[in-house]
Amino acid sequence: MNPVADRRHTDTAYVARLIGLACLGWATIYADRTALYPLLDIIGQEFSLSSTQAGAITSAYFLSYVTAQVPFGLLGDRVGFKRVLVSTYLVAGLALLAVGTLAASYGSLVPFVALYGLAAGAFHPMAFGLTLRTVPQRLRGTSTAIINAGMSVGLVLGLGLAGPVYLALGSWRVVFALLAVPTLLVAVLAWLTVHPLPASRPGTLPVLGLLRNRSLLCIYLANHCSLYAFWTIVVWGPSFFQSERGVGLSTAGLYTATIAASGVPACLAIGRLSDRWSRKKLSLALFPPTIVTLLAFAGVRSQAAMIAVLLAYGMVGKLAWESVGVAWSVDHILASKPDAMGAGLALFGTIGMSSGITAPLVGGWIRDQSGSLAGAFYLAAVLLGAGFLLLWVPRDVAKPREPRTGPSTCPHPISAPQGN
Repeated sequence: MNPVADRRHTDTAYVARLIGLACLGWATIYADRTALYPLLDIIGQEFSLSSTQAGAITSAYFLSYVTAQVPFGLLGDRVGFKRVLVSTYLVAGLALLAVGTLAASYGSLVPFVALYGLAAGAFHPMAFGLTLRTVPQRLRGTSTAIINAGMSVGLVLGLGLAGPVYLALGSWRVVFALLAVPTLLVAVLAWLTVHPLPASRPGTLPVLGLLRNRSLLCIYLANHCSLYAFWTIVVWGPSFFQSERGVGLSTAGLYTATIAASGVPACLAIGRLSDRWSRKKLSLALFPPTIVTLLAFAGVRSQAAMIAVLLAYGMVGKLAWESVGVAWSVDHILASKPDAMGAGLALFGTIGMSSGITAPLVGGWIRDQSGSLAGAFYLAAVLLGAGFLLLWVPRDVAKPREPRTGPSTCPHPISAPQGN
């Protein structure tokens, strides 16, 4: 590899811009995605939908999102991460614009949401593939935490602004038309910011080999359990607060967004800690208190208790743990199949985010059958327990001593960019 080009792609300023772009990209995707949840009841009333049908809107998004990740991860490994990132993010912005301007019926809304999910599905493997090939191992948890902080920002924006914008303008479609603007701008920024790098072109299809790695498979499945709980809270939390706790539309989304208030500092602190301590021990310490918050979520009634439970969940739940899970996965991918970074991260996202297909549907079905969403939160707690058991299987990957001369030092042969 050309050493001059290598230094150009691992320059401190460039790495900072790359991490910042990935953080901004997650903020935009999460704002686009979560803006839908406070509006589910409004959309359901307009189109005369059951709770299961309303949940199917978000499931359509996640079905296409999950389906896209592995193919786009493989494509990124072969043709370059920048090409895939820019083109798919552009399609995502246009699909969101279509939701806001062309979705006149339930039959047209679902395909546009699915198209947005299909294009957005490329972001996880592309963004983390670009950054985690560049950042040295001793900073993987920290950099992942900074990127994931964008999720928390987007969570606040999407959940917090959707209801007030709808009440102010009287149309849920305007919310998505407005969100299409920053989404399209991110595609432009990615085109201007990301350096094109040669593709790695792995010789064989790496998916089966990655899935045969027991440590990776258990991390992937534990992430599924963690995300099932997260999407149960985020998708159905606003409706739960509105219908079962008497909270108004303008504040129901903000209640759920409270998760991010504690999630951002917890994510940054835990990501940094995972670079210094055992990722396995840290993961095992986070899951049990997360289970307790899910059990408490269904039972609390006072406003103070609801906020306290949401803050507690933010400190130990998905937003806090995912940076550890991503960094831990990357450790194992680089140790076993270093030329399959895109595919390995895509599997992490695909298996994890498949929970987004089932959580809205199962939550809606439980509500239709029982008249309450409490059972959905109890089920999520049970799945978190299964995730906790899975986390006993993976091993830690030894963290090598690295000379601290800045991001341009790449002690692991694949920590330097090998193809994006």
